[in-house]
Formats: sequence, structure tokens, C-alpha cells
Amino acid sequence: KECPHIMKEGKGKKESLAPLAFSVLYDPEGSLNFLAPNDYVYDLWTDGIKALLEQEMTSELAQKDVEILLGMEMKLALLDTEGIPVPNQPPPIPEDPKDYNFCCE
Repeated sequence: KECPHIMKEGKGKKESLAPLAFSVLYDPEGSLNFLAPNDYVYDLWTDGIKALLEQEMTSELAQKDVEILLGMEMKLALLDTEGIPVPNQPPPIPEDPKDYNFCCE
């Protein structure tokens, strides 16, 4: 359906903004219509709503984040399998040096 709120006129042609639009139905006769300014914002909005509804986030942005987290988890698992313990607490911060003149003469 071509809705007027998702059409943009420019340089003699109409461009559909349907890929950036979605509606939230809050009762049988009411809805909130959203139109994101770009793909990135659309992904953030729809992933946020899906997270609140406890549904899977399926955008490319969410998939990229999952890949990054899984990569980190795999690296940590490999470190642990090599016998290198991963501490639960960060190491203590060393005291300041007594002299900041590190140049040798």
C-alpha cells in the first residue's frame, strides 16, 4: 500500500521510504507510525522494540554486534585452554615513579 506519509518527492519522481517505515499497533484502531531518517536509525529503533518484546534482533547491526561478542568469547576461551588464567580482577595500578626524568645523559 502506498501511504502518503512514506512517499518523498524529489527531482520529478516519487521515492518510497517504505524500507525505513514501520508502525506500532497499540490497539485495534490505533497505531504509531515511524519513519527513520536512515538505515542505521531504523535498525536501532526496531532492534530496541524487539528487545523490549523479548524477540530476536535480526538487523545487520545486531548481527555484527553478536559476531564481535562471539569473537571475543572465542578468544577468551582459547586463552583459557592454553593454561593462561584470566583474572577476575584487574591488576593493581603501580605507584607513580619517584622521578619522571627518564632521559639518560
